Amino acid sequence: DDPGDFPFICSYTAHFRIMNGTIRAVEVEAMNPIDQILQQLQSAVKHYEAGDGQQAEKTVYAAYMMIFEGLEGELIERDPDLVFQLEIDFNAGLPLLFKQGAPLAEVRDQYDSMEKNLKVAKQLLAETEAERSSVF
Repeated sequence: DDPGDFPFICSYTAHFRIMNGTIRAVEVEAMNPIDQILQQLQSAVKHYEAGDGQQAEKTVYAAYMMIFEGLEGELIERDPDLVFQLEIDFNAGLPLLFKQGAPLAEVRDQYDSMEKNLKVAKQLLAETEAERSSVF
């Protein structure tokens, strides 16, 4: 809804500030959630490249928990195998490579694979939204 003070907010398209014991939602330019995930994954790879595997791992988990989890329901109806593969990638793919200290080329290959699957997910979500819009 509109920006303002709320005792509780759950939104992927707002930034939050703690103010006077409340959470304030402020309008921001809406970014596609899949693009947000890809941006986070790119950031994770950069952290890893800079030698900070722990921060890279946290960044992947944050993208998964804060964004992807909210999209799973719609995606699983369209392509459960894709969701299953992305679950593996988020929870055992990149994070495991970070923990193992894998070569950067291997990390980038894993990122490329995830990017390809996430672009498919983006298309599926766009189709879902188009169908929803045509109904209403």
